[in-house]
Amino acid sequence: MGKESEDFKRLREAFGRFGDLSSDKNESGSIKYEISFSHEFDKLLVELANKKGINKAEVIRRAVASYAVMQRELASGPEEAGWKISITNEKDEVLRDVELP
Repeated sequence: MGKESEDFKRLREAFGRFGDLSSDKNESGSIKYEISFSHEFDKLLVELANKKGINKAEVIRRAVASYAVMQRELASGPEEAGWKISITNEKDEVLRDVELP
């Protein structure tokens, strides 16, 4: 596999172990989750949230939405090893390729 970005490596390492996962529906009808993350994972969430000026829940929402898009794209194509995501600029020039695990 290609070289992973430092952020991706940190995320993979920080993801570590989960504790219990539970959920409850609140008065507005949305579902509230309680998830236990490692200290390192929480540090990474805080760092990502601060970079974008959003809260940790929004970081997780965006990550799940991005993951769902990737999974749909992967499901619609031929099954191959070596899928990559390309990071591009506004001129569609590839700045970096990230290989998916």
